[in-house]
Amino acid sequence: MFTCPVCARVYPKPGTCTSDGAALFGGEPPSLLGQQVGSYRVERLIGQGGMGEVYLGVQPEIGARVAIKVLTGDAAASPSLVERFFAEARAVNLIHHESIVNVLDMARTADGRPYLVMEHLEGAPLGQLFAASAGSAPIGTLARLIIEVLGALTAAHAIGITHRDLKPENVFVTSLGRAKVLDFGVAKLNPELGVAGPGTQSHALLGTPHYMSPEQARGQPVDARSDLYSVGVILFEGVTGQRPFHADSLYDLLEHHVRTPPPSPRALRPELPPAFEALILRALEKDPARRFQSANELALALSEALKGLPEQSFAPLSSASTERTVSLSPGPATPATLAASVSAAPAHTPLATGVSATQASRWPLVVGGLVGLGMVLTAVVAVAWLALGQRTPAPPRPATAEVSVDLRRFDAVAYFPTAERHARGYFKDAELVTLVIPKVDHTGLVDLEATQAHVGYSFRARGVGQGDPMGSVVLDECVAAVVVSRNGVVATKSQGMCNTMYVAPPRCSPARVMQKLGAQPGQRATLQYFFAYSKGPTWSAAFDGMNESRESPDDC
Repeated sequence: MFTCPVCARVYPKPGTCTSDGAALFGGEPPSLLGQQVGSYRVERLIGQGGMGEVYLGVQPEIGARVAIKVLTGDAAASPSLVERFFAEARAVNLIHHESIVNVLDMARTADGRPYLVMEHLEGAPLGQLFAASAGSAPIGTLARLIIEVLGALTAAHAIGITHRDLKPENVFVTSLGRAKVLDFGVAKLNPELGVAGPGTQSHALLGTPHYMSPEQARGQPVDARSDLYSVGVILFEGVTGQRPFHADSLYDLLEHHVRTPPPSPRALRPELPPAFEALILRALEKDPARRFQSANELALALSEALKGLPEQSFAPLSSASTERTVSLSPGPATPATLAASVSAAPAHTPLATGVSATQASRWPLVVGGLVGLGMVLTAVVAVAWLALGQRTPAPPRPATAEVSVDLRRFDAVAYFPTAERHARGYFKDAELVTLVIPKVDHTGLVDLEATQAHVGYSFRARGVGQGDPMGSVVLDECVAAVVVSRNGVVATKSQGMCNTMYVAPPRCSPARVMQKLGAQPGQRATLQYFFAYSKGPTWSAAFDGMNESRESPDDC
């Protein structure tokens, strides 16, 4: 039996729905279709992710439409993940601003699954509009939208809430041309508010790598000025069509945020007024003290820069101003999607949420996304690499002498025992958490010399943390990171996420993994090996130049 994820119509064979063209999936219809949740009847599924589903809900008597976001499966059974889920509702309602998406209710279904009732939006996420404008977004229109975003941030910052995950996908443009800020699921809440929030510890690494402030990338305490750096990245992307920093690995991307000056926006778009370039570059200052000191200050600078702009600068962002239903998908970032986000993939590749291509044309939106296990696993090595603010950490104390490294034909799994010995020079009980191998070719080898890739191993001491991947993401001195590049082998003990799951040493070689995942000669991918919650030891691959990721169990 095959089911349409939009209308729940059942078919005997695979294919597409004859009513709306959505791709059919095997199995029973989504469990809430046709049911009553609170005062709303569940009409159809409008988004799916690894941790939950989002439905269109309708109040039968008055016809009001809402989005109902429901946690499912293992996520619904995790108290800490449920707390993060509900933290979004608390943050939004503490701020209560017209430019922030409304959360109307939070409760549990009859069988105990947590859900949020949110306003149902018509329009498109800013990231989709950026893609449509291809680097030529009308400057005045963009500035006015960002001023509305800054109004929402001013209200949030005034009561001690820092968003921590601002990006174009979390700014929604309604069919009336107004901006709405979304996804306060990882917001840092002021303890004085008396409301608990996720990851409020000062050293938690949360957010999206392309939009992280330097202090966020280092796992340092953040404040309102960190959000303003993210706004600077959004402005840069909106006026140039590209992000200020690109890299083949997460480590290099975060290091760019920490150390590399951004390129000139006017070099990429010459007609950009000098005042706009100046305010973007000030927002992107590495030192928070050199940035704008408040969202209101940046909004005033944008308002001043609007003066004298020609009329065409205030044209609609794209022809997508007509009403479109926007789905709210709770899918988390996975190791594969995160790896794809820092590779050479197109700048506006959306996260996979299980929504068909037909549905994707309806402008699906990632909203209220929870911090995924993939981000935690991938960031462990990066934090260890950057948290000390230097590229020369303490020297390793390996148990045995270093083996020779073939830079041109590096086999990351064959080198694993040596990496493990390096880690156990710091923690005798260190166990593998994740392995990240960028630029792997179809043979399973990496040319470290030519690609300048950094292969990263992350180990965690068994004596620290609880081994709960859904627990609080807190930095402590529990991680031994080993990074292999053309510059040699660097091992360091550092702070890291002390609640991530251990994974057994890999059984499959990279060559076998690439073969299982269908790699072709000349094709490269970023491989990641980690413990997938409910799946066990898993390999994921984000192939260069492709909008998809693939997974394979470590079952060799």
